Amino acid sequence: MKKIAALLSLTSLVAFHQVHAQTDLLSLGSATFSIDSGSTPGYTQTVSGVSYTSFAGSDTFYNDAVFTPTNWSAFTDFGLKISLLSGTPDSIPFSVIFFDAGFNIIDTYTGDTSTVSGSNVAVPLTLTPGTGSADYSVVNYLQFTWDAGATYNAQISSVMYNVPVPEPSTYALLALSGFALGGYAVRRRRRA
Repeated sequence: MKKIAALLSLTSLVAFHQVHAQTDLLSLGSATFSIDSGSTPGYTQTVSGVSYTSFAGSDTFYNDAVFTPTNWSAFTDFGLKISLLSGTPDSIPFSVIFFDAGFNIIDTYTGDTSTVSGSNVAVPLTLTPGTGSADYSVVNYLQFTWDAGATYNAQISSVMYNVPVPEPSTYALLALSGFALGGYAVRRRRRA
């Protein structure tokens, strides 16, 4: 009986171990963008995303992705997929703000390009608590702001989120413990 209790406790510990899978939520190639009049760098939009070209110093610019009002209440741990087109992959900070249909702030996030070295790198966004309503039931706009510190050509292809999924080893351990419990039950019946 002690062996079974130990096996069950081990299985329950492992069963809740999860990894996060990254899933695209919004393609920025299909969204419509407008650029703030005070912005100075180059900007183009393609079917695969939004490209920002050769900005330097302390340039900051904005654009709004206008898309169909969407319920994102089930999603957490947002990020962006960014590709380095050219330039130095310095740690350039940026912010992302989600708005509702009335342009009320839902939440503000920050990130930087320190991990971007190639194509479609998932860059996590860090929530700035208390900046908005935190009501993701109707997300309607996205504002992206560079706060650059180096010349950098980049393309942002999508907004993504993390979803927790059990590791394959979790399923294997659950199956193993099921076989062990079944074997134990059969053995007890034979003794009785």
